[in-house]
Amino acid sequence: MFDQNAPQLGGDSGCSRSAATTTILYATDLRPETAATCDYALTLARQLGARAHILHVVEPPVQWSAAIDPSAQQELVWDATRQIRERLEVDEAAQRCVSGVTVVSGIATDTILAEATRIGADMIVIGTTEEGILAHLLRGSVASTLFRRSPVPVLVVPLQESEA
Repeated sequence: MFDQNAPQLGGDSGCSRSAATTTILYATDLRPETAATCDYALTLARQLGARAHILHVVEPPVQWSAAIDPSAQQELVWDATRQIRERLEVDEAAQRCVSGVTVVSGIATDTILAEATRIGADMIVIGTTEEGILAHLLRGSVASTLFRRSPVPVLVVPLQESEA
């Protein structure tokens, strides 16, 4: 039952400013089917009056391999940065709420959490698809690891079947 004495949302609700979402970190793997997740994250930022920061982590092809060509890894970073900027060029409203774009090499979950801390994110938004049980058991998912380790709320946006 609704508590008549509970603070109401909106207006002068008595809620502290610290509960407001002002910075959203949107982490993307840049697959084409995640475009709807990007739209969702940026729309959410606009509706909340928040700033969105876009992050893409270029993971090493084999995480345990020390023989990674640094120039090839840097090329992947540059290509990912170009892809994000091209997506944003077509949406002026998105450009206004995006506070930054970061593309770095690293391990996805560790890098996402470090970036969320660095920018003072109040929320992390990430898209996900259903994976096979074997893949999930062998390597887990970024979303499930973020759920367990993140000090801020994580919003997981499932991709629609028609997008995957």
